[in-house]
Amino acid sequence: MQRHMAELAVFTRLDRPALIRGEWLDQQQALTTIIAGLLIKSGRRLDKAASDVMTEDYFDALEDMPAWTVREALRKWNRAESAQK
Repeated sequence: MQRHMAELAVFTRLDRPALIRGEWLDQQQALTTIIAGLLIKSGRRLDKAASDVMTEDYFDALEDMPAWTVREALRKWNRAESAQK
């Protein structure tokens, strides 16, 4: 069991690059790209201060998640494939 957990741990490391929109990005760059997309898709016109606050809120929520998992969750959400409760 421990060996299996160690083999899977590589997928949760935050120092691995993530493929986002065809580019390999580090964790910070990938989350920035994902968050920027979320803010743009919101349809709201945000001034710099509001955008900075929302970006910081997203980073606080997502900073310990590998970027590929965030991207996959958004992909499923956009395709209406996310879990429904």
